[in-house]
Amino acid sequence: MKKKAIGQIIACSIIGVILTGLLASAICVLPAVGVVQNCDVSAEPIRNAVDSVTDAFSNLPVPHVKVSNLPGSIWNETFSDQGYTAGNGVYETAPDQIDISWALGRVVVVASDAADQIRLTEWIGDVDPKTAAAAEISGTYQMRHKLSDGKLSVKQFRGGLSVLSTLSEASKTLLIELPKSSLNKLSIEGASVNIDLTDLSVEKLDVDLAAGSMRIESCTITLVDGDLASSKGSFTNCSIDKIDIDAAAAELTFDLVKTPAKIDIDAAAGTYRFELPADASFTADVDSFAASVKITGFANASTNKGKTVVGSGENRFDFDMAAGSVTIEARAENKF
Repeated sequence: MKKKAIGQIIACSIIGVILTGLLASAICVLPAVGVVQNCDVSAEPIRNAVDSVTDAFSNLPVPHVKVSNLPGSIWNETFSDQGYTAGNGVYETAPDQIDISWALGRVVVVASDAADQIRLTEWIGDVDPKTAAAAEISGTYQMRHKLSDGKLSVKQFRGGLSVLSTLSEASKTLLIELPKSSLNKLSIEGASVNIDLTDLSVEKLDVDLAAGSMRIESCTITLVDGDLASSKGSFTNCSIDKIDIDAAAAELTFDLVKTPAKIDIDAAAGTYRFELPADASFTADVDSFAASVKITGFANASTNKGKTVVGSGENRFDFDMAAGSVTIEARAENKF
């Protein structure tokens, strides 16, 4: 995604939040006409939402620029590719950490009991690795990767400037196949990327994403740390201990096998849905100007001054939003 497009996403979100704040202020200072009384609208969620949007934007990559008078685009990767290998690759040693910088296309990381090596494969375009035919990619456009001190680093293109004849050449699919083992960290940075992760065990999943989607299935993750602009995502049949999301307007669904110990969502807007075991225990605190909140299906729940306590309430869920919706539902049955 171009820098201008990313900026427009963030700018629109911030403007919307500011306008919402101005509306709240205007309502509170209107002369008393019997319509609004005792107005006590806190500006804190609005300020926090702006901070979250700014933080999310600052962490996003700006991979390339389009030159209007030339076909294609100029790509700038700000790293030295000395020591990196070009193109598809195989490693015999499993890494502790994987760091992926992939701006456009698709990133697929899958663990398998059958795998005994780390395999990296790429294709032009956003394709399905299960059905895609082998493709030849020239050296100029090949990915770069290296394994050093337990860290596997993957870059979509070589370091420095690359001139792409068409913008379609900038979109590629990356597949990483690895043995089933625990990663300390999986970091993915992307501008407009579709991310598929399956059967992974990760201490920290760190995702910086402007647009695109996430499909996370059957993963065990200690911490999900996301900086998102406008992204969609689903976490299905996953076990997650902590969730920390800063977003402009994300659409996220978490269908989890156990109740997280901590959820912290700071967002300007968006929809955030959680499906948890029926015996879940948590305290949900929603600080918002105009967000809707729905907590349903739990046998023992009480709400007081914006806080909802379910069960013994030992797990902490905090939502700081200007607008959008939060839904926390109990599963009718244990489908996992």
